[in-house]
Amino acid sequence: MSEVNTSKTVPVQQCTDIPVLTPGYVQAMGALIVVDKNTHKVLQISANCADFLASADETWLGRDARECFPQLYGQISEHLTDNNTNPSGHLVDHGSEVHFLLAADSLYIEFINAAAVQQQGESALGSAFHQLAGTTDLDSLHHSALQALHGLIGYDHIMVYRFDEQWNGEVIAEWINPEQAQHYTAYLNLHFPERDIPEQARDLYAKHWVRYTADVHSTPVPLKGLPNLTAAQANIGPAYVRGIAPSHVQYLKNMGVTATYSASIMVDGKLWGLLAAHHHSAKPISFAVLDASEEFAKLYSALLSAKQQDALVQGLQRHKPLLATFANASAKG
Repeated sequence: MSEVNTSKTVPVQQCTDIPVLTPGYVQAMGALIVVDKNTHKVLQISANCADFLASADETWLGRDARECFPQLYGQISEHLTDNNTNPSGHLVDHGSEVHFLLAADSLYIEFINAAAVQQQGESALGSAFHQLAGTTDLDSLHHSALQALHGLIGYDHIMVYRFDEQWNGEVIAEWINPEQAQHYTAYLNLHFPERDIPEQARDLYAKHWVRYTADVHSTPVPLKGLPNLTAAQANIGPAYVRGIAPSHVQYLKNMGVTATYSASIMVDGKLWGLLAAHHHSAKPISFAVLDASEEFAKLYSALLSAKQQDALVQGLQRHKPLLATFANASAKG
């Protein structure tokens, strides 16, 4: 989410033309390898993969991943059988946390230093679920979600950002860690124009639940690919370590934000809004926690949809006598 009034502005057309799915680089905190699931050939590789896999470099492009890194690739393949209904997962290999995801015909394998991220287990997710399950109305759901998400990812400024029918945005709920309040500007009840989150970004949010930026001040790492990749092969939208657009980096710097996180809120199959989080310092998140936060966002979305339906039914019940009066008047007229 970007600020409306920034000291440095970027033309709207430039924002809409940004190749968000194929930026050509990844965030510095991680590395990425993209493999064709059918041929096992390495399609793309980030320039820093040698930090995580010995001898990894762009000479791996076009080669069989089973030959390039056989042990790790074998471990990953065990989780990607035809009967696997959830073709993703994570493991720790030689001090690196490895996340893998099968999407369409591509296998995304990404890495992060396991010692550099806070590892939170299933207990954090269970606590977050418990907080949401105990809510009784929409307001309590929103505020419980914000504090539960803080407990899960550790970010100190968390908001519920809702879209209207024209895709303008509004912050309808907000939580700021009182111990870190001096670092953040409150956005509660502020409205944002449709261009704040362009259409292609919304399309990405509708397809992929979680995105985050660990450190806007770090230098992106180039991503090398085979020549003549198809659009699907070049797409790195599903990867957590996907690089972010320079215009968005500038927005965040103007706001004094160093790390961001967002999770989609989906209602009736449509993007309803975002759970948006800011942090004033660099804040990498483990892949395990990112995966857990996706499940959290799905539960929150389901509860939001249910409570909205309950509120609608209750509203109709309260106005039932008035509706009956209108119906009788129409029948007599």
